[in-house]
Amino acid sequence: MTGHSRRQFVRYSGGAIAVTALLAGGWWQWTRRIPAAMTPTGLGAMADQSIADMDGAGAVGAWAIEQYPHYQLPVSELASALREHLQLPAEGPLKGADFEARLQQGIQTDFARGQLIPVRDWQLSETEVLLAVLRYQAAGISTVATTQAATEQNIVEVTNWGPRSTTAGTPPNSFGEGFSALWFDVEGAPRWAEIAIDGQRLHTSYRENYVLVASFQGQPELQKKVFSEPGEHVITLHDDMHNTWQTLAVFAVTESSAAQSADSDSAPASEFCAVTNWGPRQTTAGVAQHEQSNGAMGVWIQIKCAPADTQIQAGERRLKAHISPDVITTAIPAEMFQQAGEIPLSLVSDSTGQQLSVGTLVITAQQ
Repeated sequence: MTGHSRRQFVRYSGGAIAVTALLAGGWWQWTRRIPAAMTPTGLGAMADQSIADMDGAGAVGAWAIEQYPHYQLPVSELASALREHLQLPAEGPLKGADFEARLQQGIQTDFARGQLIPVRDWQLSETEVLLAVLRYQAAGISTVATTQAATEQNIVEVTNWGPRSTTAGTPPNSFGEGFSALWFDVEGAPRWAEIAIDGQRLHTSYRENYVLVASFQGQPELQKKVFSEPGEHVITLHDDMHNTWQTLAVFAVTESSAAQSADSDSAPASEFCAVTNWGPRQTTAGVAQHEQSNGAMGVWIQIKCAPADTQIQAGERRLKAHISPDVITTAIPAEMFQQAGEIPLSLVSDSTGQQLSVGTLVITAQQ
């Protein structure tokens, strides 16, 4: 690499996972497997053994290259960059224990200096991303999953999810941003897991308080295909690092209200039905559950019928409501949940004079 490209590479080269998880036995899958096709790094057999053991690191390396293409370098250049970053000898084999100790020291130093970069939903140290990219370039994503079919297995416990249905032609839960999103309250979800619908992977993010959000962002054709016709769509969760998957739920698309009432003269809803569910019901001060692009917090309310002019009363503020069949959504501005407290929520219709209490959003203090 040139001096400029090396500086750029080192600046964007790392994460905060390697030693922490290596010592904890999690992220890197400490299982003593050497890929048969692993390219020697030039760091020595003992260092290569340590790198080979970090089976989960390959996926992180692939993600880093996807986000930052300048990581896609030959193994020899990556190994040299890692030597330089850790201030290791420029040549010669390294002892495994010494190599791992220097990795731990490098990660700690990176964090102390703020030398971090986001990869997916993590803030990772430079040392970790260099290591992960090196592992990926030398041995691929995994030493296990490449030759075996994925197996169905219980990965998480789903305590709630939504929205669960919509009518044909009406993308649900869009919050006015053009793409739909589904949320899942789960326990035990690995942060690298991805959600799919009908086998097609969705953009999956892990939010605080055990919430997984899967969106159709960047996939307008898939969104149109899923929501345009009545039918059922299987939602699955995929853990590629452990080569497992799990069925989460089935999303229902029902016949549109226009089709249902084609032979009737029924009028739009003139009053509120009962609220059957809503959320999120709690958050921490400064934390946006179901975060929107502007930092606001998305709130959904399941209800079968509501007047066309429905708005959301959040405390003393009126908020715009996005009305879809079976669900109403809104976005609570970030300034409203910066302090601990409570925000009563209700649905209001000026044309009918009705107001329907939904519940109280509880904002707890940061610990």
